[in-house]
Amino acid sequence: MLAPLGIYTSLLFRIHDFKKAALLIFLTSCVIESYQLLFSYFGLIWTRGCNVDDIIVNTAGGMISFLLWNKVKKLHSRRKFYKIKR
Repeated sequence: MLAPLGIYTSLLFRIHDFKKAALLIFLTSCVIESYQLLFSYFGLIWTRGCNVDDIIVNTAGGMISFLLWNKVKKLHSRRKFYKIKR
C-alpha cells in the first residue's frame, strides 16, 4: 500500500537517506494502522482492524520502492543522451 510513498519520498520530499526514508514510511504506516484501530473502536469502520503485519509489509514495500527508485534514478543519470540532427 505504501510503495508509491517510497518513490515520493525521494522524488517530492527530497529525502535520500535510507534511515530517514524508513522512519517516514514506518511512521506513516503506524498512523494509518492507528486510525484503523481508532475508527473500528468507535464503530466507524467494521471490516478493518489494527494489524502488526500490515505495518511490517507496508514499511517493506515502501522501502523496496525507495531503493528501486534510487537505483533507476542513478542508472538514468549515467545514461548519455544524443541529439538527433535533422
